[in-house]
Amino acid sequence: MAHRRRALAAFYDGPVWRRHRDAANATMADSDDVLLLRGPGRTPPPDATEIRATICHPPDPAAFDTYAARHLTPTHALHRTEHAVNDFPRLPVRTGEDVRVWFGPSAPPPWPYVRLRLEPVGA
Repeated sequence: MAHRRRALAAFYDGPVWRRHRDAANATMADSDDVLLLRGPGRTPPPDATEIRATICHPPDPAAFDTYAARHLTPTHALHRTEHAVNDFPRLPVRTGEDVRVWFGPSAPPPWPYVRLRLEPVGA
């Protein structure tokens, strides 16, 4: 979290953001609906043309762990809600939710979920 705070401050107080923030903000429908996640990170394969992300709000962490053990592997790069205090208040973060996000194909979870198709930069 300390690294996140320093990196965000350096970016948002820097000359590149100041110069391009209006154009960048114009491309975002809603930049205030944000969840803070902790995960292993993931770098897409160099030849990837799309990445699928699944977002779900499991009501029971133990049941989710059972699902994950059956259907997810380390290559799915599972991310979980980070419940730490948001120490960069200029970027508001939603709290009070438990969310799981993973990348790659998998069996649909038994809870409501959203699947997104993402394109890597340069694809």
